[in-house]
Amino acid sequence: MVARMLHQLTCDDLQLQFAILRAARVHLETGGPARMRHTLPALAFCALKSLRRLLPAQAAAPADGDGAAAADGTAAAAAGAAAAAAAAGEEVLTAESALQWLLEVALQLAEVPAPMPALRLLLVCAHVSSEEAGLEMLAYEFFEQVGRVMGQ
Repeated sequence: MVARMLHQLTCDDLQLQFAILRAARVHLETGGPARMRHTLPALAFCALKSLRRLLPAQAAAPADGDGAAAADGTAAAAAGAAAAAAAAGEEVLTAESALQWLLEVALQLAEVPAPMPALRLLLVCAHVSSEEAGLEMLAYEFFEQVGRVMGQ
């Protein structure tokens, strides 16, 4: 039921969405390994869903060379949220930072121990890193961790 609830935590502002997911992770960790085995995969796949919304917005944001409003509303909202976060001194959400966070979640899931869900998450994140985000070095890190999880 908690895993289902995680899919209800949505927000149009992607910066805020990831802040909610980070806060949810802190609370889910208090449930212990028996519960984290079920809740961390749901949390991670919620983050992947949000990441897939971030990727087109992030790709469109650099195209605004002079800061003009993007044609796509999502890209404009993402650029505005990033500017607000930078002004507030917060970490700006990027695909790379979101994937790094997902790597931490996957490794924590492997330690629970839940090797099969961790393996699935690592492989999906590697695919997203390589094919959708174009972050080849990060994809390599995910594949490297797959080897470690398989060796456990």
